[in-house]
Amino acid sequence: LVSFTSSGATFSAGVAADLDFNGNHILDSPDLNNMQAGEAVWSFDGDDDFIEIPHNANIDMGSGDFTFIYKGTLKNAAGGTDRFLRKGTGAGFQIQVANISSNVTFVIGDGVDEYLDAYTSLYTADKEMTLTWVCDKDVGFFVYINGVLQSETPTGTITDVGDISNALSLFLMKQSTGSNISGQPSSFKLYNRALSAAEVLNLSAP
Repeated sequence: LVSFTSSGATFSAGVAADLDFNGNHILDSPDLNNMQAGEAVWSFDGDDDFIEIPHNANIDMGSGDFTFIYKGTLKNAAGGTDRFLRKGTGAGFQIQVANISSNVTFVIGDGVDEYLDAYTSLYTADKEMTLTWVCDKDVGFFVYINGVLQSETPTGTITDVGDISNALSLFLMKQSTGSNISGQPSSFKLYNRALSAAEVLNLSAP
């Protein structure tokens, strides 16, 4: 559905193209830093750098399963709880990063019922990782760091959550208000199905 990568990326007037050609784009383009030959990362400064994917049917998860994969680094949130990934707040889905602690909360809701998983010290700030979030609407969430399944603290009943559709954009590295999230992502992908543990492990390889 969505696939951004910094390897071989080209920018034009602050816009980087989605490799799946669904009209998604970056606004207030972050710096693109060359690493080894053929490799690069984007630097999001936590101020005005973010990715916005305008609403379209391809990123409306509805009542179905989905998977989000992020490769790169994250810094701890500067204060409070920052939204690292979001598409809506009542009806929709979001990933929240808590300040200082590297705690992460994953949330889905249909505007009435909500289901969330909380993870303590999920990642190491500024350390390269592959973060995979699998939402299986019949079972729950599965979160992996570098292909390894993490322990969870769920709240709510995921089968109570119905259609999470909304007509809002999807944002990565952007708060609704205040400072954005800082870090260096090299790629992220969104799938409209729940990937298996074997698929997650394969996609987490360096």
